[in-house]
Amino acid sequence: EEKEEEKNQEIVEEIIPENILNLMALGFPKEVCMFAFDNNNSNIEEAANWLFDENNQEAIQNIMAEKERLVVSANNILTASQEFLCNIGLDAIKNDSSAPIYSEKGKKISQYINSVISFSSELAKDISELESDNNQ
Repeated sequence: EEKEEEKNQEIVEEIIPENILNLMALGFPKEVCMFAFDNNNSNIEEAANWLFDENNQEAIQNIMAEKERLVVSANNILTASQEFLCNIGLDAIKNDSSAPIYSEKGKKISQYINSVISFSSELAKDISELESDNNQ
């Protein structure tokens, strides 16, 4: 169990650099910490000072509002792609008198649907992660 925890920590550090994790430990969301770090010469002390500076609260709110806008947009894309998949599946069945799953056209449509489902699943996972970040 200890090795698995170490492996998980390594994965987290690959995805989120240690400096950003340290800033997040101060209680700020990842996106805000990344912005602060990137816009303060990659200096963790300057980034921390920026985060606690009351003059930057509006910028922090704007970053979080943009993140929320992106989550909503991603949710809209996911919903549209799911509706699109349903329509393609229905059209395939309506327009192909042979069994759509076994026809060449059906196989191509099925492959396309599977790739969109895979993309949609990844998008849903990313949305879930963004939403859980918002709740922290």
